[in-house]
Amino acid sequence: MSDSPEKAGWLTDDQRSWLVATLKRQDLGFGERRRLFSAFTTANVWVLALAYFGNNTGGYGVTLWLPSLIHSLSGIGNFAIGMLSVIPYLVAAVVMVLVGIHSDRTGERRLHAASFAFLSAVALPVAAYSQSIGPMIAALSIAVLSGYCLTGPFWALSTSLLSGTGAAAGIALINAVGNLGGFCGPYILGSVRASTGNFKGGLLILSAVMAMTGCLLLLARSGRGSPRESAAR
Repeated sequence: MSDSPEKAGWLTDDQRSWLVATLKRQDLGFGERRRLFSAFTTANVWVLALAYFGNNTGGYGVTLWLPSLIHSLSGIGNFAIGMLSVIPYLVAAVVMVLVGIHSDRTGERRLHAASFAFLSAVALPVAAYSQSIGPMIAALSIAVLSGYCLTGPFWALSTSLLSGTGAAAGIALINAVGNLGGFCGPYILGSVRASTGNFKGGLLILSAVMAMTGCLLLLARSGRGSPRESAAR
């Protein structure tokens, strides 16, 4: 038997060319499938998926209950509550752009994302124990903008882990697992409020989740990055 199709003298030139091309396509397909499923066995992908889950849990929990949180410390009407609810997002719209610019300029992603997770973890207990509307709005603004500011560096870090087909699968897995937090956050806050009559316990739970998110982001390691980030690792 010949060692390879190229050495098979009993094949015509057309048959030899067809067989070589077919085998190359099959090898390429197997390699692509292997890279596709490698995302499910990569520790960094699961670390980032859980981190994104934590960020969405805290972010959506605060966002969907924000009007009720404001109403719990004030007797103002719905229009005033709506106006106050806009403040955190106005602040976030400005700060998240500045954070993204700074992250791009320095090339650092991991610490940018983790620092805002920890900042949210500190702000949520302040909101939980606030006795007046001013400190609560300030604390909730910090918590909301932290979630938005985290998102840009987070996805820049995530996309540095894999390439090609593996990157597509990894990003899909991170997004799928992370978006479950959009259900868990509001559910946790609502359940705790229903059982205790206030938001304090729920905000403390979300604070713990954000602290866990920060720790997970510190554990993540990107596969490539700027020389400065590589040196830091």
